[in-house]
Amino acid sequence: MKTILITGGTKGIGLAVARALLPSADRMILTYGTDKERAEAVKAELEAEHPHLKQLLVLPSDIEAPGSAKVLADKLKEMNVIPDAVVLNAGVTNRTSFWDIEEEDWMKVLQGNLLYNIMLIRHFGKLMPKGSCFVATGSLMGLHPHSVSIPYGVSKSSLHALVKNMVKELSPLGIRINGVIPGFIDTEWQKNKPLEVRRSIESKIALQRFATPDEIAKIYKMMVETDYLNGELIVVDGGYSYR
Repeated sequence: MKTILITGGTKGIGLAVARALLPSADRMILTYGTDKERAEAVKAELEAEHPHLKQLLVLPSDIEAPGSAKVLADKLKEMNVIPDAVVLNAGVTNRTSFWDIEEEDWMKVLQGNLLYNIMLIRHFGKLMPKGSCFVATGSLMGLHPHSVSIPYGVSKSSLHALVKNMVKELSPLGIRINGVIPGFIDTEWQKNKPLEVRRSIESKIALQRFATPDEIAKIYKMMVETDYLNGELIVVDGGYSYR
């Protein structure tokens, strides 16, 4: 049915999205940062679970490096692999104090969370068939001020704006773009939080708990499969800050 590219697809939300979409995929490409051993293990596991797949690729891509989106796009083009669903999921953060973080570190976060995604859209957008789509991973921190990682919040807020702005560019090509804005999810990023911090966060969530990656993955699947959904940012936060 589809050739699906998921950046940051070997762990966390990205891996959950891959599992949700694999039953309807013919070919899937998952990118990873540096953990090749884990990526290969995920590849073997998913291939065993889904023998119908024609091809499953795991490819490294350093989202903080300028030009890395072009490197990935060129590699896939050389292999004659053009996705018709792209999940822009990989992300980076930096928790250095606003007063101490250097310009170079700001640029790495902006590159990884915004420019990398812009360039993937640019490199693939005009090649993808009509009916294709992009789905971006935003963040609740792009909606609510968050002093722990200001560059992350600012970059994700910009990514939300990118989704809205790209509708005018992609719609004439017959391509949709949407975004998911997850709240607090039980991924590697969150599981190491001190218990008191988790309890404080949970007290602000109407459902009183973090989401599982599988719960969030259902929204991505819906976005990929719903042909009339375009230019939307869906917040999935369990009712954060309800009191």
